[in-house]
Amino acid sequence: MSSMVKRADIAHARRFASASRQWASAIDTPNVLEAITWFDSEISNLTLAFHRVSDVNDLYTPELARDFALALFPYLDRASMWTKWEREFGLPGIAAAESLKDEQTTSYDLPRLQNALGIARRMQGQAFLSSALALFEQALQATTDDGVRADALVNLADVYRLQGNTEAAIAAAHKSIAYGESAHDLNRQAKGWEYLGLAWLPEDYDKAIECYDTAVELRKQTGNVARLAQALTMLAYGLTHRGRPEDLKRALLAYEQSAEFDKQIHNWQALGRYWGDIAATYNKLGTYQSAIDNSMYALDRNLQIHYKRGEILNYIRLAESHYMLGDSSLASHYVNLAFQSIDAISGFDRRIMFPRFRQVTQNLASYIDSNQLQGYLATIDKALGAVPSSTGNANVVMPGPINVKEEGQSGRHRNRRSSLGASWSNWWKQLLHRS
Repeated sequence: MSSMVKRADIAHARRFASASRQWASAIDTPNVLEAITWFDSEISNLTLAFHRVSDVNDLYTPELARDFALALFPYLDRASMWTKWEREFGLPGIAAAESLKDEQTTSYDLPRLQNALGIARRMQGQAFLSSALALFEQALQATTDDGVRADALVNLADVYRLQGNTEAAIAAAHKSIAYGESAHDLNRQAKGWEYLGLAWLPEDYDKAIECYDTAVELRKQTGNVARLAQALTMLAYGLTHRGRPEDLKRALLAYEQSAEFDKQIHNWQALGRYWGDIAATYNKLGTYQSAIDNSMYALDRNLQIHYKRGEILNYIRLAESHYMLGDSSLASHYVNLAFQSIDAISGFDRRIMFPRFRQVTQNLASYIDSNQLQGYLATIDKALGAVPSSTGNANVVMPGPINVKEEGQSGRHRNRRSSLGASWSNWWKQLLHRS
C-alpha cells in the first residue's frame, strides 16, 4: 500500500471514529433512537475499520483502535452482545490502549475500557464475577476522572450485591453518587441511586423504593427516556416484592411505561427482564395465566440471546404459576428445568426467589423423584443458609393451588391499567416529541 493511500485511509478512519464517538454519546440522551439506527446501518463498516486500525500489518493506529472499542461498547451492550464486544473489540482495544503512554489514555480511556470489559464479564454469569471485580478495581485505581470513578464504584456495587456482600454494595453505591454529584452528572447520580436501591433489596424494601423514586426523578430531569425505562423497571421490581396491594397496582403501571420505549429501540434484554419481572407481579396478584404469558415471552427472548440467568428465573416463575393453577405436572417440569442450571442465578436472586420456590418444590413432592427432590431442597437450604435472611420472606405462606379460569379477570385488570396509565402516557408522548 502506498503511503499516500495509507494516509487517506487513516484520515477516513479518523472521521469514522469521530462520528462513532458522537453517536455513542447520544445513546444516553433523548437522541437514542437516531444513535441506534446509525450504528445498525454502519456496524459492518465500523467492524472493518476497527480491524484495519488494530492490525499491525495494515493501518495500525492504536489511538483509533482504542476509540472504536469505546464507541462500540454502548451499542453492543444494549444489544446484549457482550462476548462479541470482548473478543472482537474490547481485548484488542485494551491492548492498543496499553501501548499508549499518554495521560489521557492511562487515566481516562483505559479505565473506561476496563469498566466496559468488566461489565461484559459480569453479564456472562457468576463464573466471571471475580474477573469483573478485578477490572472495576483497576479502573477505580487508575482514573483521575470523577465520572469514571462513579462508573467503577457503581459497577463494584453491582458485583458486591451479586456476591451477597450488602454492606460493601451500599458503601460503593453511596460513593458513586458522591462522585456523580462532583462530576455534575445527573445520569451517573441516578445510576448510583438505582444500584443503592438494588443493594437494599431484600433487606429493606422501603429504603430501596425511596432510592428508585429518587432515580426516576433524576432520569426525568435528563430527558433520557431509555434510562428512565430502566429506572421504572427497578422501581416496579421493588414495589412488587414489597407486595402491598397499592404497590402492585403501581408496579404494573411502571412496568407498562418502561416497556413502551424499550420496544421502540429493540432493547430485547430489557424487554426479557420486563416480561419476567411483570410475571412475578401477576403471580403476587393471583392472575397466574397472565404471569405464564409474560414468563413465556421472557423465556423466548432470553433463550434467543443466551441469557442463562434470565432463563432460570423464568422457569422458577413458571413453576409457581402452573402450580397455583393446579397443573402440578407442568410445574414439576419447570422445577426440573430450573435445577439443571440453578448455579446461573446469583445470591441476590436466591434471597428474593428461593423462599417461595422452596415451598412450590416441596409441595410437588409426589411429582418429582424423591432423590431429586431431596437434592433440590438441600440446594435451596444451603443457598438460603449462606446469605442473610430476607425481611418478609423468611416465613412465606403460599395459598393452595386454584382451578379457575382467569381470562375475564385478566381482561378487567388490563383495562384498569390502561386507565391508570393515561397521565403517564401523555407525559411520555410529550417527551418523545421533544426528542
